Amino acid sequence: SLSLLYLVTDGTGNLIVSSDHDSDEDDLYKPGDKVAFEIKDSETGKSVKREYEVMAVGEVPDALSKDWIYYFNSDIVIPETEYLSITENRNALSVMINAEEGRYEEVSEKISSVVDPDPDIFVKSVESLRDEFNDFTRMIKIVGGSLCVILGLIGVLNFVNSVVTGIVSRKRELAVMNAVGMTGKQLSSMLMWEGAGYAFLTALVSVTFGTLICYAIIEFVVGNVSFSENYSLVPVLVCIPVLLVLSSMIPATAYRILCRESVVERLREN
Repeated sequence: SLSLLYLVTDGTGNLIVSSDHDSDEDDLYKPGDKVAFEIKDSETGKSVKREYEVMAVGEVPDALSKDWIYYFNSDIVIPETEYLSITENRNALSVMINAEEGRYEEVSEKISSVVDPDPDIFVKSVESLRDEFNDFTRMIKIVGGSLCVILGLIGVLNFVNSVVTGIVSRKRELAVMNAVGMTGKQLSSMLMWEGAGYAFLTALVSVTFGTLICYAIIEFVVGNVSFSENYSLVPVLVCIPVLLVLSSMIPATAYRILCRESVVERLREN
């Protein structure tokens, strides 16, 4: 299993295990298991063997975990007294600092004065995480918006091509309708309503099947990230009036351009 586990002693030599899984089916350890460790101090070269008993399976907040992972790796979090009894290394892996409200800038400057001279120390704050998240969402909006515009233009061009092809193939049919009494305005109106019908069917499919497909894709893409998605129908609802206008105007315009000849000339065409 590739489960990441946080092993925490309760101060009595027992372990409280936390797993990243929602269920315990894939947990590497169960309550009551004996876990043996051989811990080697990289600075002194000394090795210490310890055995612990797993007491429970729980959760550790992400803020208390490290910012990197390895395959086939377990993270061990132990009390300070237990840690100091194993190694002489007194360096902290990470430090969490809570700033009082209104004093963020002051605390940030103090921290910067301490860590800036040391390139091996990096700082993450609420503001930096917020900026990273905003940059990430901005990138998604730019890329997603660009794709939507490109796909929208492709869709409009495809619709224009379909309408023009349909009118050209129905040119004699439309001329016959014109000859038996339908005016050009009535034919144009008929084509406009046909286009509006296509737009209505497109909107219906987009709101139903399109929503289900988009929701499934979103769940697949962002299912494992640390933020929640918020699917909205507002863009679809905004595009529907535009789609209706385009679907009505394009057929009427194409008819006026392609059917300028007289009824007799159009009836003579093969």
